[in-house]
Amino acid sequence: MAKHAIIDDATGNVDNVIEWDGVTPLDFPGKTLRTASDVSPGDTWDGTKYVKKPPPPEPPPTPVQLLQAELDAVKARLDVTETKVEAAETKIVEIEDKLPKP
Repeated sequence: MAKHAIIDDATGNVDNVIEWDGVTPLDFPGKTLRTASDVSPGDTWDGTKYVKKPPPPEPPPTPVQLLQAELDAVKARLDVTETKVEAAETKIVEIEDKLPKP
C-alpha cells in the first residue's frame, strides 16, 4: 500500500489522499492518481511537483486584542515617563544639594 493523491485534472488540486495497493481497480472520472508522500488535500500538482497550499491568513485582531495593544503601548509610554520623572527628581535633588543653604 502506498500513499496516492487524487488530483483534479482540470485544476491540479489535490482532492484527497488515499492508501492504494496500485492493483485494485479504481476509477475517478476527471481525476488522476499520483504517488505522494508529503501531500495533503488542498495542495496542487503543477505537472512536475506538489505545491503546498498557502497557510490561511492571520485573522484580524479582535476588539479586545486591539484594546490590549493600546493599553500595552500606553503602559510602555508611562514606564518611560516615570523613569524620566524619577531621573529628573534625582537631578533636582543633586542640584539642590549643591545650592548654598540659607
